[in-house]
Amino acid sequence: MARKKISPQFRARLSEKLMELGNYVAVGLVIAQFVSGGQFDLNRFAAGMIVTVLCYVISYIISK
Repeated sequence: MARKKISPQFRARLSEKLMELGNYVAVGLVIAQFVSGGQFDLNRFAAGMIVTVLCYVISYIISK
């Protein structure tokens, strides 16, 4: 079966969108912990940080 080649434009766009997703997760789960008046949830904060860093790392790997 023939493998399809992924174009550089598609890789750049996918990398950009993963960075945006990481930013949205950071705002939604990390920064919102400090802005909201509620109880600080360490699990939500940690999950937000992990997903954000993963999005950034995967985006970097894709862009190479």
